[in-house]
Amino acid sequence: MSLQEQNWWIFLNSWSLAIKNKNIDQLNISNLIEELDLDTNLVHEFVNFFQDDFNLSKEQVVSICMGGQCRAKGNEKIFAKLVDANLTKIPEKQLKIKPVLCLHECDKAPCSQYGAKLHLGDDLSWVERLIKE
Repeated sequence: MSLQEQNWWIFLNSWSLAIKNKNIDQLNISNLIEELDLDTNLVHEFVNFFQDDFNLSKEQVVSICMGGQCRAKGNEKIFAKLVDANLTKIPEKQLKIKPVLCLHECDKAPCSQYGAKLHLGDDLSWVERLIKE
């Protein structure tokens, strides 16, 4: 088994244990990708594919990158828009919105994360869907 295959098994084991123990939100996928030298796109494609099946996040958490590239490409406005939208929602429907320093995808800015799903680039339709929920 190659080192890359071993690293994928380590990632899959960590991911499945986090689901089993219901602490998927505490799993830092970005750190695992970096530590195990995995392909970011493949990992996010995998996680996104299974996200709905496992209902990975009970609490609705949106992480908005506030690093230089993401701020320059509009994440401050996205953050403000989500915060404003939250003010009109009942507490049970409110999102937990948190600014983060970096989501480590600067070349694909702006970056944001909702649950386990990473949103990259200029397609901001997911923001409108969240606001409408």
